[in-house]
Amino acid sequence: METKERGSVAVIVTVTILFILIILSSFLVYTSSRRRAQLKETEIISNSYDGKVQEIYNEIVE
Repeated sequence: METKERGSVAVIVTVTILFILIILSSFLVYTSSRRRAQLKETEIISNSYDGKVQEIYNEIVE
């Protein structure tokens, strides 16, 4: 009877660990893709401001 109980505890622990790993990996994928999107958005905004700064500088210099 003890062996059967140990086996079921081992299965429960294994399933719990797998569940935690799945949750963590999906969280890492989500944060990674979200970070990439933020970097792309920041680059777009930065590029648009760089263009405006250059235009204003050219107007002041002329």
